[in-house]
Formats: sequence, C-alpha cells, structure tokens
Amino acid sequence: MNNLGKLAVVMASFAALAACARTSPPDTAADQAAIRAVGTSWYKAYNGGDGAAVAALYAEDAVLSAPHVPAARGAASIREYFLKDAATFTAAGIVQRVFRSFGSGGSVRSSGRYLLSNWI
Repeated sequence: MNNLGKLAVVMASFAALAACARTSPPDTAADQAAIRAVGTSWYKAYNGGDGAAVAALYAEDAVLSAPHVPAARGAASIREYFLKDAATFTAAGIVQRVFRSFGSGGSVRSSGRYLLSNWI
C-alpha cells in the first residue's frame, strides 16, 4: 500500500473514532417540566369533570388505551370518550392520580390509578 493509501486509512480511522466519541446527554429539564405541567392540567381537568379540556391535551393522531374499552384513536374519538367518561366518573366520585410518566422523542406515556374520592 502506498503512502497515500495509508494516510487515507489513518484518516478514516480517526473519523470513525471521532464519531464514537462520547457526547454529553441532552438537557431534558425543560421537557420534564412541560410533561409535569401537562400532567397537572390533565388531572385537574379530569378530576373536575371537564372532558373537553382533557381531550384538548391530546394530539390529532393520539391513541388512548383506557382500561376495559377499545382503544380510542384520534382526537375526535378521544374527545367523545372523555366527554362521556369524565362526567360518569365525576358523578361516581372517582378521581385519578398519576404514579408514573415516561417518554422519549415526541411521545409521553402516563399510568395512573382510579380512586374513590370519598375513600381518600
């Protein structure tokens, strides 16, 4: 191999090593604060029986996987679900509390528990 070929191999090796270099993780504090703020708005609206406000927090292509019902796909289906669900649950004294939220990229998931408000 001539000197030019050796130089090309060395340069390619350095480029490959540079691509593998560690970078500092992105600062996600602002994202986490935004997730908490939306979560707070969601629980306040849901527990207040405002299904329209809850549904407004979902993206047009969101999928709601609520327990014991078929998945609600899209903003219109989610709005319909919450308009019925929030009113029913509020009348029954059922509230929801979050116990875990997680996400990556443009997606966030939350899990919660339903509680009878006259028992808490």
